[in-house]
Amino acid sequence: MKKIFFFLIISLPSTVDADVSINSHGNIEYSGSITEAKNDVVFALYDNAPIKPKRLIISSPGGVVEYGIQLGEWIINNLLDVEVGDYCMSSCANYVFLAGNNKILSKHSLLGWHGGLLQRLELPFTDRTYLKDISRLTQQCDLERFKEKYRGKLAFPFGRFHKRECLLMQSTGIDYRIMVFGQYEKHRINAYQMGFWSYELDALAALGVTNIILKEGTWQPPRSINKAVVLFINAEDIRTMNTFRSHGSLLYFIPK
Repeated sequence: MKKIFFFLIISLPSTVDADVSINSHGNIEYSGSITEAKNDVVFALYDNAPIKPKRLIISSPGGVVEYGIQLGEWIINNLLDVEVGDYCMSSCANYVFLAGNNKILSKHSLLGWHGGLLQRLELPFTDRTYLKDISRLTQQCDLERFKEKYRGKLAFPFGRFHKRECLLMQSTGIDYRIMVFGQYEKHRINAYQMGFWSYELDALAALGVTNIILKEGTWQPPRSINKAVVLFINAEDIRTMNTFRSHGSLLYFIPK
């Protein structure tokens, strides 16, 4: 995982030390790694603003799971929209982008996933039953049963953040599998070469990611970085795994 973060940091624009601020339009801008200190600034800016911001604009390679979940929970509680600037990777994609009331993508915004707290220890995984079991957690966070069934087979020891991750995903209604599909045997080699994977719009809709707004009427994310190809999973890839769940989608455009 450290290798993945290193790859992202050297491959994407460096904004790790950039400040959190409210811009001239009254929106909160958040750049760089997700940290406790930056989250505290966001919360204070919001609390002290006479007119509450309605949107968080973020470009981030991710950060510690705890603070990604913390920021995502806060976004949900305050019904904020999330706009992705240049990129939103790892904890940013898992917890911040998915938490947005509306999820706004610029023309070249890049989204990237590389796993979650319930990912398998041995990768790639080949067990489709695991995909079914992890998808069920979207409706009910029965982590004890899941923990017993996959004892010794998960990458991260169970702790309090597993429950918070599960409850966050449950509150969004988004399929939990979004965090692990790229680790399935069919996709793992391509995803491993880059260190993360992304999704086409039809796959995001199939996984329950609703209220996506294309800021410039189109989404053309980079398909390669430093000559390495980014894997984009589509809805047909999900259907072929025989665990596909259909969701409604609210995909629309901002008029120019």
